[in-house]
Amino acid sequence: MDRIGNIVNVFQNLTERLRPLVGLKGWDYCALWKLSEDQRYIELMDCCCAGTEATQNGGEELQFPVSAGLPCRDVMFQHPRTKSCELLAQLPSSMPLNSGFHAQALSSNLPRWLNCSSSSDSNVLEETVGTRALIPVPGGLMELFIAKQVPEDQHVIDVVTSQCNFLMEQEAMINSANMDSSLSNIDVNGIG
Repeated sequence: MDRIGNIVNVFQNLTERLRPLVGLKGWDYCALWKLSEDQRYIELMDCCCAGTEATQNGGEELQFPVSAGLPCRDVMFQHPRTKSCELLAQLPSSMPLNSGFHAQALSSNLPRWLNCSSSSDSNVLEETVGTRALIPVPGGLMELFIAKQVPEDQHVIDVVTSQCNFLMEQEAMINSANMDSSLSNIDVNGIG
């Protein structure tokens, strides 16, 4: 499998490994952005929101009845729309990397912790009051958001990077094992 395929496999598992960060006492949503092949924009690859946990525990007030409107972007668990779902729905499916906080985090390869308290920019993502953590991961960017001010927490950044590193190493070991087994099937006596 090529490097892009490996990253897609890792991305598919990373969001679920980070789901415990999202919930009643955590972040409102987690979004995983994949860098496009031409590296000019990022695409929303996967996401999860606090709506699944809130409705399971009877915690958050629902915004809409179960049957109304579009379902939440967090499709792993069906749930009624909540405030977290609405925040997640504001994200575009892709974003150009010509400027902005997402581009800065990707180009510097350094996490950005942003506390937004007023709308000072025309970008809808930066108008929402709250805290946004942008954490570069191989091939993309992990975004966490909560609709309140939260001080920077290096532990959260470390959890995201360690989970990503673990999955990348696991994928590399699987690929190495697959390569070893395919090499053992080659008939070296028939060469020559």
